Amino acid sequence: MRTDRFVASLVTLSAVTLAALPAGAQEPGYASQVSPGQVSLTLEPEWQDTALVVVVRAEAQSGDLKNIDLRSQIMLMADRQTYQPSSAGRLTGRRAIAWVAFRLPKKPEIFALSIRDVPDVSTRILRWPAPVLTP
Repeated sequence: MRTDRFVASLVTLSAVTLAALPAGAQEPGYASQVSPGQVSLTLEPEWQDTALVVVVRAEAQSGDLKNIDLRSQIMLMADRQTYQPSSAGRLTGRRAIAWVAFRLPKKPEIFALSIRDVPDVSTRILRWPAPVLTP
C-alpha cells in the first residue's frame, strides 16, 4: 500500500514536471545504465524536485529477486558524501521494477551508485555521467 502511494506520487510529480516544460523542451536527464550478470540490473536515474529517483529494473536468469534489499544494498555517492535511500521499493519474482529515492540538497551533476551483494557480483558501481568508451 505504501509503495503504491509512493509510485502514484512519482507519476504525479513526473506529469507536473513535464507539463511545466515549454512545448518541445525536454528536462535534461541521466542516461540509463545496465549492469549484467546472473541478475541483470538497469538503472534509470531522474531528478525529481528534491530527490534523485532511480528506477531499478532487475531480471534474474534463475531464482527469485526477493533476497535483494535495495534499502540496505544500494548507496549513492555524490559531492563527497554518501547517502542511503530515503525510500526503496521491493523486488520479487524473476523480473521486477522498483523505485529508490535519495533526498539531496541539490541536483548532482556527477554521482555513482553502488549496489552490493547481488548474485555473482559482490559490488557493482555505476557512474554518471557514464564513462565514454573508445574503441
